[in-house]
Amino acid sequence: MLIICCRSSTSPFEGYYLGKLSDGRAVTFRLQFAETNVNCRIHLQGCPGFDRLTGDRPKNNSFSALQDWPDRGDTLVVKLRGSFSRKPAVFSGSLSTSNPVATINFTATKIASCRALHVHRGFKFGDRGGGVTYDAAFPVFLNTNAFLAAISRQLASEARAGMKDFSSNGYSLAWDGFKEKRSFSYSWEGFDNVDIACVFPGLASLYDEVYEYTGGAHGNSGIEGRNFIFVAGKLDDLKLPDLFNQKTTWEKTLCAACARELRLCQASDLMSERPKHLTAKDLENFTLDAGGMSFHFSPYEVGSYAEGSFHILIRWSELRPFLDANGPARFIPGALPGPP
Repeated sequence: MLIICCRSSTSPFEGYYLGKLSDGRAVTFRLQFAETNVNCRIHLQGCPGFDRLTGDRPKNNSFSALQDWPDRGDTLVVKLRGSFSRKPAVFSGSLSTSNPVATINFTATKIASCRALHVHRGFKFGDRGGGVTYDAAFPVFLNTNAFLAAISRQLASEARAGMKDFSSNGYSLAWDGFKEKRSFSYSWEGFDNVDIACVFPGLASLYDEVYEYTGGAHGNSGIEGRNFIFVAGKLDDLKLPDLFNQKTTWEKTLCAACARELRLCQASDLMSERPKHLTAKDLENFTLDAGGMSFHFSPYEVGSYAEGSFHILIRWSELRPFLDANGPARFIPGALPGPP
């Protein structure tokens, strides 16, 4: 059996939103509708990662969601509630947090629809057989300027290629499971979900979470920071060294700051008698916003699988002396000295 689905947002309210809190911080979130509920991923400027929230489908345009488990090993509880209006889809609501205790009102406008891909390739006969299931979700920006349109095209192309590559052996897996004399099923599964950390004129920062299970005791997850700039009418990847003045000690300073924050998070590879020595290569997965740089570490990178992922934030105030004022940092409000 082969099932391939490609759909855009099924509701005018489904998609990616960008807003600003009353204290000046930006907030972005993605609403993706499941069969019975709504999955929400929310990012608050100056926080190192995304919080997962779940909620019921909107009723009378009203919506509420809360975090269903701690994302970074702390006691933070996040609640999102409010209502939608149409044309364009605008969310008017409040964000409540437990650490610190605060409730902040804000409005957010939909900036991208949510494109979802799904494939299932394989077959089962009773308890025998198997196959591959793969899901992907990514933004398609509503603003069709050349920069954002190029990002939308690239994300769509990458998602389709990833789906094709992961699912290519679905039938052979199912056949291997079917040939087993006892009841047996070979089943792989994976997903690739993209969220928006920030969008500025000429610069965008995305958070890409992937998961694959291809047998064994558990699956493997990974996090990738995707950062783009627009140079001479062409989309280009923003790499870590591009932000810094190469005549400074930026790498030593940044690695030391990240090691400090990882120790505060009790990352075991930084706490041992022979702690891991970070280099710029270890810091390749980052996202940006007006509050600073967030660095993301997948399981096994700085600790055991059981420790999960680590997310840390280094604020611009600590990095400002090392930034290249003529480089991409100039696109980020608050990164360089002077008014944002």
